[in-house]
Amino acid sequence: MIRDITGYQVSRDYEALADLMQAQSVVCTVRYGNTCRDVAHTVCDGRAFRISARGIGYVDAIGREDFIKQCTADDVEWLRPVAERLPQTGEAPCARMCEFQAVRHEFDRLKKENRMLSERLEVMTRTNAGHMDELQKAFDQVKQLAMELAESNKSISLLHKAMADAEQRGVAKSKEELAAVTEELHRYMFARKDLASVVKLTNERDMLRECALNLAELIEIPDPNCSCHIDGPCADCTDHAYARGVIKEFKALQGAQ
Repeated sequence: MIRDITGYQVSRDYEALADLMQAQSVVCTVRYGNTCRDVAHTVCDGRAFRISARGIGYVDAIGREDFIKQCTADDVEWLRPVAERLPQTGEAPCARMCEFQAVRHEFDRLKKENRMLSERLEVMTRTNAGHMDELQKAFDQVKQLAMELAESNKSISLLHKAMADAEQRGVAKSKEELAAVTEELHRYMFARKDLASVVKLTNERDMLRECALNLAELIEIPDPNCSCHIDGPCADCTDHAYARGVIKEFKALQGAQ
């Protein structure tokens, strides 16, 4: 039974393998059991260094040093790829490749995030379009209400002006009527005042007449006994003629009433 893999350019330079596997996957052979070898390949994500085949992990290392130790223990051989130049020990030809992969991963992440944001933006745009329509309708309604309010304010202003004019006209008319009533009242009061004066004078006259008559009755005036035809004026006329004349006049006035 032939189990040995021969006739290939293989290497146990694990330093070079650690560098190369960061740029590409490398075909390897690992010890499988006591007499067999298995064909595997490398897997590297920049931190973990692995060699596996068909789900079997032969090497699973974190860092270069651990990887080199496990490769030595498992007697790993790797097939050199056909190239013009192979990486030398200590070189890191995959550094830019790792940087490129990191940039590529970041680019893919940003691309995916940008796609998600674009989808969200599209949804928001559609939603906002509906909101904008509603907002425009609301704005139109507010504008219409503002116009109606302006018209209402204008109507109210005209109504206030009309009420003010009517009030002024009413006040002016009321003032004229009040002036007329006041004038009529003054004439009435003046007439009442004259009438009162006349009544007062009449009462006073009647009182004086009454007093004079009462006084005439109280005064003892003798009957006329004139002797002026003998030797005038006589004492009777001199003493009692004036009183007799006044009493005669009061009696005449009383008889006239």
